[in-house]
Amino acid sequence: SFHDLLRILNFIQENKSKVLFLGDYVDRGDFSLECITLLFALKVMYPDQYYLIRGNHEFDSMCSQYGFKDEILNYHTQEKSQKVTVIKNVESDPLNYHFEEEQSSYIKETEYYPEVEYLANHKSVYCYKYSEILYNSFITAFSYLPICCIVNKTTFCIHGGLSPRLERLDHLKTGIIRPINNFEDNRLFSDVIWSDPSPGFPYLYGDNPRGRGYLFNGNAVDLFLLKNSLRRMIRAHQCVVKGMSSHFSDKCITIFSSSSYSHEMGNNSAILKLFQ
Repeated sequence: SFHDLLRILNFIQENKSKVLFLGDYVDRGDFSLECITLLFALKVMYPDQYYLIRGNHEFDSMCSQYGFKDEILNYHTQEKSQKVTVIKNVESDPLNYHFEEEQSSYIKETEYYPEVEYLANHKSVYCYKYSEILYNSFITAFSYLPICCIVNKTTFCIHGGLSPRLERLDHLKTGIIRPINNFEDNRLFSDVIWSDPSPGFPYLYGDNPRGRGYLFNGNAVDLFLLKNSLRRMIRAHQCVVKGMSSHFSDKCITIFSSSSYSHEMGNNSAILKLFQ
């Protein structure tokens, strides 16, 4: 959602804010490469203003399945004919020039020029292809991305959610050593980028239909926030219609910034502004 990203960056620039992105920068779109390249460039240029943590899509197993890898390796150009009408001036004999013949000295001709069209999932000998080295370089960079962020000493920000293996924030420092290349490399890390809140869920934690991570309820959030002297948690990971959704008395907030992620849902894009 490159256009959403540009609007968000424009808002940030106008408000002179620091910004934290919550992961899932690639896949399921046509502009993954543009999005992640721009974000990495901004991080390099303004390291104290732009912050990025890792989502569940910044892994080779996900990028190979949901589009980022194909976008890098398989884009190509295809030429097709474009019809253009050209008006040409036909020189007449200056010795026999008549004003009424001026209009007839111009004729219309139709010419055909090649037009370049970019398509995905095809290969062509006529195009420049990004190499697999570029893709692997992104995957390597992803493996070092931070896991979570604490904002204003009050707000815990993570891509997915909580885990029964996570009682205190220190567990993320001591229990996860980067780089991490696969979900199986660290179960705690896999949990916190895949888990989802579930209002009305009768247990603190339970099986997640996604197949990874956990469902967690309001009591799990209360216990985690209390033990770590925090007020709220903010996460992403789920598409919500209005772009933002709040659970458990505003103690768990979901932010989703990609508009029309689902054509059927037609969801909005949202950002959340925190004041110190």
